[in-house]
Amino acid sequence: MKLVFVFIMFAKLTFAASPSVVIIGGGPAGLSSAIEAKQAGASVKVIEKRGAYEREQMLFLFEHSLDLLKKWKAAPAGLSVVGVGDRRIGFVQISELENALLHRAKELGVEVIQDQFVGFSKKGRLARLKKTGSIPYDLLIAADGVHSLVRQSIGIELDRLSQGKAGAAFFLLGKDQPPNPIEVLPHVQHGSSFVRKFQFPELTLVFLQGPQSATKEDFIRLCKASGWDLQAKQVAANEALLLLDVDVFLQRATRFSLKDRGVLLIGDAAATGSFFRGKGANYALESAEIAGRFFQTNDYERFEVELNQATDVLVEDNAFLFQHEESQQR
Repeated sequence: MKLVFVFIMFAKLTFAASPSVVIIGGGPAGLSSAIEAKQAGASVKVIEKRGAYEREQMLFLFEHSLDLLKKWKAAPAGLSVVGVGDRRIGFVQISELENALLHRAKELGVEVIQDQFVGFSKKGRLARLKKTGSIPYDLLIAADGVHSLVRQSIGIELDRLSQGKAGAAFFLLGKDQPPNPIEVLPHVQHGSSFVRKFQFPELTLVFLQGPQSATKEDFIRLCKASGWDLQAKQVAANEALLLLDVDVFLQRATRFSLKDRGVLLIGDAAATGSFFRGKGANYALESAEIAGRFFQTNDYERFEVELNQATDVLVEDNAFLFQHEESQQR
């Protein structure tokens, strides 16, 4: 009788120590939270609909994010780190970051399934997938982006604080041109529009954000007004790759977890600002770190408090970009 009791207690302890964690979304937030969950002793599955990581957008990683990548042993080979004043800033393509995190997650034993979340089963903790069917979980992490289906499925509402339009111009150096010095310029405001220039050895980026869609002529005008005559000439001569009419949102979920369903929201599923400020990827990694502390404590209240604090910083840092009426008055 005692042996049976001991066996039952051992089984319960083993289960409690190794919960089944399912992560919806294999971007930076999802993959880094997978690493945290696996290192906490969980059985982890990541559900990602993409078959390959090929996004070319450039990310800006701040000191804490660089420290997290070092901690996770997931620093991308293509990561460049420079000193800007007394700070370090990292520059990397999002595909390189995702592939580095994916490699580390798989190295730790995380299972990655190419499939798509479609909802929850009515009974029990079961996530329904498009191809695989239902998959059981003890804890589900929603890392499925700004239009999170997980968030919608569990009925967590959004505070849509504001919306705007953004654009980007990419200027690549020719093979015979000397490399640029690295330069990160502060934003420049022109009426209700904001522009910012980032310069890397082989690439220059100009970001634009305002209340309306940007045009080629907008880039030319705003580059000239900012004193960036070379970039204005390159846009006029069709020597730049333009990304126009990008929707950007300032929004946050009204809450970040649902204990009854065993769900946490992180990354863009929880909150998002503008890529203009470069804070999105850093918020994604920070929210994964906060989820990592949850894996140790199972404390939903603490998770809500910590993610709410991180979200406040994100929103406050981005708010000025969406205050179009005030911008027009200045």
